[in-house]
Amino acid sequence: MQDYGYSWDGMLPLRQEAAEQLFHEDVSVYRIYEDGTEGLVTDLEDLQTHAEKGGLFGMEKETWEALREYNSMKQELRESEPSKEALLLYGKEDAFGIYQIRDGKETRDLRFEPYDRLRAAGNTVHRGNYTLVYTAPLTPGTSLEDIYTRFNIDHPKDFKGHSLSVSDVVVLHQNGQDTAHYVDSFGYKKVPEFLQPENYLKTAEQTTEQNYNMIDGQINNTPTVAELEAKVKTGETISLVDLAETVKADKERGKAAKTEKKPSIRAQLKAAKEQTPKKQAKQKTQDLERS
Repeated sequence: MQDYGYSWDGMLPLRQEAAEQLFHEDVSVYRIYEDGTEGLVTDLEDLQTHAEKGGLFGMEKETWEALREYNSMKQELRESEPSKEALLLYGKEDAFGIYQIRDGKETRDLRFEPYDRLRAAGNTVHRGNYTLVYTAPLTPGTSLEDIYTRFNIDHPKDFKGHSLSVSDVVVLHQNGQDTAHYVDSFGYKKVPEFLQPENYLKTAEQTTEQNYNMIDGQINNTPTVAELEAKVKTGETISLVDLAETVKADKERGKAAKTEKKPSIRAQLKAAKEQTPKKQAKQKTQDLERS
């Protein structure tokens, strides 16, 4: 953009199409002028008028880096276990999910146990002992036996679990209804307790309600997306409601940051103008003409 007359290196150039897309995503986009100044795009007509005059567009480097990190975080959270389970249990399309016993000493005696022996030992098929390892659309006519055969003989390439075995649970989401099926020594055993309110989704809801109780009008009570990312990376599950609240709070923080950040840029430009008094006068004249 230096050939164009704009020399501040904190701004990245944008094509009109990219500027319009980012503007619709509520990202700050700037009109760039040949005299080294810029102006915030306030509406689509403003953007298109500037483009018709041959003007360039830009966005701050800090905004670009934050946006890239945010999109990466959204993708990571979308692929997290809570997100996948929410889509499985509450999605509009029919689907199935495969759950397998979590690794660890506390679940060692539950692994590969037939249902009757599990119950005789006083244990239940509890969601908290399981990890959701796979989800996929449920095509019409697919049976539990079809799923068992496929995940023993012909694993999908993206399936990372072990072959479907005793103690695994298959959840079917059909016509808006969820059913859980324990893989037993012979066939399956329905286990409605697996989907009872005490599962971890209910726990997540209770946690969220507790968070609501501490609302005092201060955004900093809500964790940041970075903090939720840290939880996901350590294997901790998070509530989708928490995620929604966090994204909303981060958006508010972002708006506040933008409000404070722009004057600092103007301050830098002002300092540069003060070093070149003649150009400063020219810019003021041009600004008046634009208005």
